[in-house]
Amino acid sequence: MRVRKRTSRRTSTRMREGIKKKAAAQNRKEKKLAKKDPTWKSRAKKDPGIPASFPYKAKILEEIEAKKLKDLEEKELAKQQRMEAKRRAQELGELDMDADLEEEEDAGNGLTALMESAQQAAMAYEGDNGQAFGTEGDLDIVDHDIDFFAGSEEGDTELEQS
Repeated sequence: MRVRKRTSRRTSTRMREGIKKKAAAQNRKEKKLAKKDPTWKSRAKKDPGIPASFPYKAKILEEIEAKKLKDLEEKELAKQQRMEAKRRAQELGELDMDADLEEEEDAGNGLTALMESAQQAAMAYEGDNGQAFGTEGDLDIVDHDIDFFAGSEEGDTELEQS
């Protein structure tokens, strides 16, 4: 068999420059699409604020601040009520597990909600008896004792026997 010669890497200038041009165009397109990619942008839109020339700006800012304080007070009141209910439940010896989950959800962590929905989906998949659909109760395991070398002496192979 004959060994082939290595192919030459020499190309014309036109081909070389054409490749550079296409690569640059591809890079430009990828950058443009990366700028439009919504995966890294946050959902919460930034508040543009109130323009300085807007009439009654101070009054609007005061209303916004009052609303923030009111919301914060309501949140604190709800937290105190939950803590009081939890303390009463502990006194009675009944710790409410749902209250703990609500506190974690109020912390702004969406991970607990995701875990809870995954657990509910798993329970729905497993069905009423708590087992997955594909599994069938207890399976009997049978251990067969097979001697592959029975009837042949040590060192005898099929080639030696023939």
